[in-house]
Amino acid sequence: MAVPAGVVVTNAMPTAEGTIPAACPWRKRLVFAAKLVVAACLLVWLVVSGRLDLSQLRDIHHTGYLVAAAGALLVSMVLPVWRWIWLLETQQLTVGWLTALRMMWLGYFAGLFLPGAAGGDLAKAYAACRNQPAAKTRAVSTILLDRAIGLHSMLVIGSLAGLGVAASGCTPGQAALVGSVLVFAAAGSAGLFLVFWRPTSERVLRLMPTRFREALGDSLGLYRLSWRKLAGIWLFSGLCNGAAIASYILAAAALGMTASVGQVLVVPLVIVANSLPISPGGLGVGEAVGSQAFIEFGLTSGSIIVLLVRLGVVAFSALGAVAVLGRFKTERVAD
Repeated sequence: MAVPAGVVVTNAMPTAEGTIPAACPWRKRLVFAAKLVVAACLLVWLVVSGRLDLSQLRDIHHTGYLVAAAGALLVSMVLPVWRWIWLLETQQLTVGWLTALRMMWLGYFAGLFLPGAAGGDLAKAYAACRNQPAAKTRAVSTILLDRAIGLHSMLVIGSLAGLGVAASGCTPGQAALVGSVLVFAAAGSAGLFLVFWRPTSERVLRLMPTRFREALGDSLGLYRLSWRKLAGIWLFSGLCNGAAIASYILAAAALGMTASVGQVLVVPLVIVANSLPISPGGLGVGEAVGSQAFIEFGLTSGSIIVLLVRLGVVAFSALGAVAVLGRFKTERVAD
């Protein structure tokens, strides 16, 4: 595929000037141990306070809803494969669907152990760099943008649900949740705009090393030329996130709870909390946020809902072990 006129694509990667000292192995282990302690403390607090009653897992009588929740969760994990492939195409990179699926599942698998969603993205970035050794910067940029688009689309859905909650009247606690989602969505919108707006991006690029500036500048140029496709990818993200939200609502239904607009508002907050690099895979953090947020809408089993979905994620992500053992064949960058 020919490079569009006006965009000079360079595959150069930033190189460090001088020697960068390797991170101390003991420091990494200490940080990881600290995050495990955070997760354990949060889970113990939830159990002791009665917010996380594991006995409720025995009260699942609506197995049909549980199966449907598992199906929706699996769909929400598979659909983003196409989203990422389309983002790679905007950077004129080609990856086979099965290869992209393996790399995506490698990220899911790594995300079980590394802090927050960023850990899984790092594993996927490593695999992408191996797959696209001549265009590492452009490949990694698609992973960052994939995460940003996914979260932004989710927050917009939550904002719409929040407006519905506000329109029907809400308590001060509910109003605080609505305001939080609206603020996050607005901040995400402003961030995406500033990244692609030429004046701001060029100012930021001037502060970067020359080689990195050229590679990232070319990547942003290709994204700007594909803005219509990016808009379509953002809309497709709504379908991906709709399946994710449905998995939480169906999990709640399996526990005998009635779906509500409030649940649609809460799920984006839970997913954002799971993305924070506080504990491995967001363990404990998502349950704590879900517990408090769902209570505002009369659901006292919010932490169990989050935990139930997490168990599904763990079960499906375990398949990523196969991806760890697989080889990622290097494919040529489209000319």
